[in-house]
Amino acid sequence: MRQSPTLTDTPSRSPLLTFTLEPMMTAPADPRATLATLARRFYERGWMAGAAGNLSCRLPDGSIEITALMRPKDNLREDDFLQIALDGQILRKGRAQDKPSTAAAVHLALYDRFPGARYVAQLLPVEAQLVARMALSDELPLPA
Repeated sequence: MRQSPTLTDTPSRSPLLTFTLEPMMTAPADPRATLATLARRFYERGWMAGAAGNLSCRLPDGSIEITALMRPKDNLREDDFLQIALDGQILRKGRAQDKPSTAAAVHLALYDRFPGARYVAQLLPVEAQLVARMALSDELPLPA
């Protein structure tokens, strides 16, 4: 039986926060299962809430699997993902009405910029969402 991945913070010189999947999962039978497990782990840590945030992984053919728009991250299934080509063309939908989020363009840009990247996680913790909504302008004064 395949073990679920756990998350370990990994020091990096990259401006991106990186994680190591333990045990390292090489070529899982279905990467959507790995993404769903990661989403649950991030949800449990409070790093994703409700339908906020997106996860994706690069497939061997260069396309990506990415969470569909407005899917709750605590209970993702295989049909909660879309397969998208690097040019943005939708190759497969889990459900006919599925759409990619606007963040799909960011995921594609990151895969283009970092050719060795296998996963991208756009995390939107509740705290960050609250701070963003409190700002009335481009600046948010913080107490000293």
